[in-house]
Amino acid sequence: MIGKIVNNGKFVYESMFGEVTGEGKNNTEKKNLIDLVRLGIFMKDSLDNISRKTGVNRIFGWQVIVTKWTGYMMTLISPGIYVMVDTGSVDLPRSFEVCNTFLSGLDTLFAFQIAYEKTIMDILSIMNKSEEVESNDNFKGWRRSTLGTPSFKKIVKFK
Repeated sequence: MIGKIVNNGKFVYESMFGEVTGEGKNNTEKKNLIDLVRLGIFMKDSLDNISRKTGVNRIFGWQVIVTKWTGYMMTLISPGIYVMVDTGSVDLPRSFEVCNTFLSGLDTLFAFQIAYEKTIMDILSIMNKSEEVESNDNFKGWRRSTLGTPSFKKIVKFK
């Protein structure tokens, strides 16, 4: 699942990423951790693109494993240091009887939504000014290439 920002009918930025794993034999701890690493890679690449062109320095993602939703935010805090923060988890209801646990987690979902909307508004505000911040000196020297070594690719490849 990818959330995209559209400008004049064209996809401009990928702004959110998500991964869903249901019940079954594919729901293993190893597979879920590899999915989380992949999610981080997608978020990092998108963060580099968005921060380079707009100066906005945050991106969002989420992972659902069966009925547990977990939100993430990534930011670049200093040269070469990308931080992916777990913003909270919510147990999604399977039945009406367990809705009370879901209701207690709604504030986590709302906080995630508000932070995401603020980020999108910041990006759209810059896009509406028709300015790209290509020479954004704050982040220009901070970004690093995404890990692409054969050994790293072997770790995150899952069949």
